[in-house]
Amino acid sequence: MSNDSIQQGESAWVQSTKTAFDIVDVLRERDGAGVTELARALDLSKSAVHKHLQTLLMLGYVAKDGTEYRLGIRFLSLGAYTMQQQLVAFGDVRTGIDTLAQNARMTAFLAVPDGDDGVVLYASSASGTPRFRQGDRFFLPTTAAGRTILAHLPDDRRDAALSGFDDDRRADLESEFRHVRDRRIVFDRGAGNEWRSVAAPVLDEDERPIGAVAASGPDDIVDKRLSEDVAGLVLSTAKSVRGDAASSAD
Repeated sequence: MSNDSIQQGESAWVQSTKTAFDIVDVLRERDGAGVTELARALDLSKSAVHKHLQTLLMLGYVAKDGTEYRLGIRFLSLGAYTMQQQLVAFGDVRTGIDTLAQNARMTAFLAVPDGDDGVVLYASSASGTPRFRQGDRFFLPTTAAGRTILAHLPDDRRDAALSGFDDDRRADLESEFRHVRDRRIVFDRGAGNEWRSVAAPVLDEDERPIGAVAASGPDDIVDKRLSEDVAGLVLSTAKSVRGDAASSAD
């Protein structure tokens, strides 16, 4: 469902359902929390939070450890099912991403758009500490993978994602998007200059973005290797993923 559809349907929301999922989101973000912490985070009464938690606990969607609540293992089967259903649309993407990670000696991943966010659908790492993991979400304008998706979205979708930026930042991003559409590649230096990334879009037959392939690694990667070797690997992997997705749709 698009953000527009969500906004149009806000009046039809069942508040209790929304509150339950707000609690789930906070538990995930904070890796667990108590009733008081959740009540403060969501501006709810402790009694309301407690009632929701008891229902989620009874259904197996949260677990309790002392006074702290965490997401329950029941989410595991839901997440695995959703991930598998999404991956089916891309064919045998795992092998390509695994190979990219090993050849680039970086974390490699496939992300898909979800409203103004990107979601990591599959990730692989050449080391034991991946930069991104399956299920991770990120705001599209903040990463190389996100911006390569944004560059190919319709103008109204792109404008909505950039609505919170000032005019100067929007102008900088729009200039970058024009180059991205020409070169099909984005380079990025992460916050604190600790990470370097390169990404390429996965486009459907109508040139609409259905995802992005990216490689990310520590800042000791030299510019030449990133712009030549790694960029070439990312571009070829994105092209391969596009072909797999097209074949899967047939």
